[in-house]
Amino acid sequence: VYDMIQQSIKVLSDKDVTHARQVIRRDEDINKLESDINEKVVLLITRQQPIAKDLRFMISTLKIASEFERMGDNAANIAKIRTRAQFTDHYIMMRLEAMGHLSMLMLKDLKEATRHNDLELVKEIIERDIDIDDLYKQIINTT
Repeated sequence: VYDMIQQSIKVLSDKDVTHARQVIRRDEDINKLESDINEKVVLLITRQQPIAKDLRFMISTLKIASEFERMGDNAANIAKIRTRAQFTDHYIMMRLEAMGHLSMLMLKDLKEATRHNDLELVKEIIERDIDIDDLYKQIINTT
């Protein structure tokens, strides 16, 4: 997903739509991964009857997979738009690129927070989502 977001930022200014089509194809892979994760978690729950801690972890995994899938969809949607139109509005381009970079930073920090079980960093990441929402509102208000 990180790479998809990075690629979707690049396709905004890319004159060739080949990269945009690659991002769109990769979304299908992300959708399949989410489906596989869902199936495996359901299988584990039904076969293993996990205790509370393990069950919470599995439910969190489902939610995270769903969020990654949604991010992949968003990256693919940007790429789909790019296949139909060239972005020429510099103001919008800058905000879309900023949104992409913030998203990539959040994913990188989420990886670290997960690795080190850092709940404070997770809270900070959640708060940063407001910055992305603000950029989105700025784009909507100018169009």
